[in-house]
Amino acid sequence: MKSILLASLSWLLLWAGCGPEQKAPVAEGKTADTSVAPVTAEVNDPEPLVRTATEHPDKHHRRDAVMRLRDQRVLARIAVSDADAEVRENAVKRLNDEKTLARVVRDDMSDYNRNLALSRISDPEMLIDFARHSPHWGIRSLAAQRIRDPQVLADIVRNEKNWLVGVEAVKVISDTAILGKIALSNPLAEVRIASAEKLKDQDLLVRIAKGDADKNVRAAAVKRITDPRILLEMARNRKLHIRVQQAAASALTHPLHLEAIARGDGHRSQRSLEIGSLRGHGKALGPGATAFHRPPRPGVVGAQGRGGQVVRPGVAQAHRPPRPQHRRGRFRGIPPPRPGDPGGIRAQGQAPPGTHRSH
Repeated sequence: MKSILLASLSWLLLWAGCGPEQKAPVAEGKTADTSVAPVTAEVNDPEPLVRTATEHPDKHHRRDAVMRLRDQRVLARIAVSDADAEVRENAVKRLNDEKTLARVVRDDMSDYNRNLALSRISDPEMLIDFARHSPHWGIRSLAAQRIRDPQVLADIVRNEKNWLVGVEAVKVISDTAILGKIALSNPLAEVRIASAEKLKDQDLLVRIAKGDADKNVRAAAVKRITDPRILLEMARNRKLHIRVQQAAASALTHPLHLEAIARGDGHRSQRSLEIGSLRGHGKALGPGATAFHRPPRPGVVGAQGRGGQVVRPGVAQAHRPPRPQHRRGRFRGIPPPRPGDPGGIRAQGQAPPGTHRSH
């Protein structure tokens, strides 16, 4: 009886994988690895676990099995060949081989798996190659964010056709000279805006604000200008686009500057905006400051009326009499009452005698 109990206990220990003779079943001709090793290619996982991770028909079983694998060769095979995207994702999370990760970045059909594999790559040469040549703009953008060489980034921005990638590369650049060249010569307006927003050179910003072909780039450059005299000049210059004028006026805070804009020759909507700012400062407005119209011309007596027309004293405005409102009769086609109509028969909507239809 005692021997039967001991045998049963041994079988239970073997089944649980923690028996004294063997930690886990291994393939024939291989020795069991009893140490807790890091995730390296030399680790041999249990054969049943490998078969479950690679051959089980249920993807949920494969996902759970992959998360317990440590063999890099098995993980690499699963990461590039399994039919389920989440199984491949779990394999990528435990994969350290950068060559296999690069293959996933190039060939995997899942955007998430490609981005995940790229995030685990640290080789600068691989990152530069992906930033320049990957067919997926998202991969190029993520790779550019992790590059630190300003000259390489400038070359990427110069040759990039997608403005989203160019903007992400510009965000990493800190060299003022490179940013200035990008802001002056890049063909993509969004990239020039991102470069202008990082510049501090006032002369260069004024050059961009006055010479760029895109109004949004000019406005972005104006927002970085700090000289109030230049800003006031731009805010009052009617030859500039209204968006550039508004950007210049928005950078001014002194009430005298705002009042000069409100009284000046700028765009009428810009004057209206600055009058609102003056009222917020509690500044009293004179009779010459108007939100929507220019001040009265010299020599014209009177005030501005509705629609900007000058109303002269003593001249009555043209008045259109109200349209007469006639009450319609009960019968369609009955005209309005005539003068002297006895009894107001037509006005009451009644048909005159002798007009009723016979039944």
